[in-house]
Amino acid sequence: SAAGQDPGVFLSLIMSQVENETPAEEKAIKTSTINSTDEITPDESSSQAPGAAAAAADHNAEAKRLAEEKATQKAKEQQARIAEMKALEEEAHKLLNVPEETIKSMSEGLIGLNEEDITKIADKLHALQNAQTALIERLAQEDRKVMTLPNMAEVAQALAHVPLYTRKLEDMRKDMDAITNRVKGMRKRAAKLYTKKQQEDNSAAQRRQAELLQEKRTNAAAAAEQSL
Repeated sequence: SAAGQDPGVFLSLIMSQVENETPAEEKAIKTSTINSTDEITPDESSSQAPGAAAAAADHNAEAKRLAEEKATQKAKEQQARIAEMKALEEEAHKLLNVPEETIKSMSEGLIGLNEEDITKIADKLHALQNAQTALIERLAQEDRKVMTLPNMAEVAQALAHVPLYTRKLEDMRKDMDAITNRVKGMRKRAAKLYTKKQQEDNSAAQRRQAELLQEKRTNAAAAAEQSL
């Protein structure tokens, strides 16, 4: 909408709303004033004592005065709000209504402040672009030289077999790793068998020695019996 695009229209809408609104407190004061003035009618005042009627009249006058003072204060506050909103509206218009010459001068000043740096950056970019172009041309020339070599077809064929040789080498390395693991396992088993065989040999030697000792004792006992 226009109010969403122009801050001046938005401020005008707020001012009109402030001017048209009636504070709830002011309405309540006016209502209470009317009710207080209506509390005592001529018929009731004639039926009451003169002192009570005078007190009621004073009370009504005081209430009316207080209501008028509050209404006046509210009106002053409302006028102050309207003046503040008008000042904000004028300030918004001043900020939005920037002359075209001012904008042009600011743009030229900003460009003037950064013109030297921009020129240096542009020169560096141009030099970099020229260097990249020369490098690309040189690489293209070297590529053409390589492609026109006499034995380039054989070299290309040999290079084409490189991935195959690489895969074969990887497979051989896997096989060697598997063989190495198997050899390590066999060495562990051989060490265990060697230890077990030594234990068995020691046990057999101890048994053989015990049998020989027992046999000697038996022979010695038999010889002693024969000599008797």
